[in-house]
Amino acid sequence: MRLINGVLYVRGSGHFSKEVPIETTPDMGIHDFKYRNGVLTLRIKKLEAL
Repeated sequence: MRLINGVLYVRGSGHFSKEVPIETTPDMGIHDFKYRNGVLTLRIKKLEAL
């Protein structure tokens, strides 16, 4: 799973893949995720400055 330029790229088992546009800013990224009972839950947060 990747979040690039406001598009969430998800790959699963077999040949499953999906691209989902979401509203983000360039300084946001995936903080945590879980998949349970067929439901994908993402936590997206602002990335810390280096």
